[in-house]
Amino acid sequence: MSDPSSRLSEYYRSRRKQDLREEESASQMYARRLREIDMVLRDLKKKLDQHKKEQAKEPLNWGYAGDLGHVQELLAEINTFLQG
Repeated sequence: MSDPSSRLSEYYRSRRKQDLREEESASQMYARRLREIDMVLRDLKKKLDQHKKEQAKEPLNWGYAGDLGHVQELLAEINTFLQG
């Protein structure tokens, strides 16, 4: 079974190639990108759930807390960007 992130990366590569070949309206591109973001968010949730399981195996390992600190910073940056 292939890794979901690999499939997602391949999907993005193929979409970029298609973007160069086809004309899309702004609304079509917006809708497509919103669907792609929804895919990324679902994948992120799965990865966070897996990360939580791994952390439970090593509750004294501060690396997991550090990982989430970094994720939190990146999400805050996205949130700030979307606030305009």
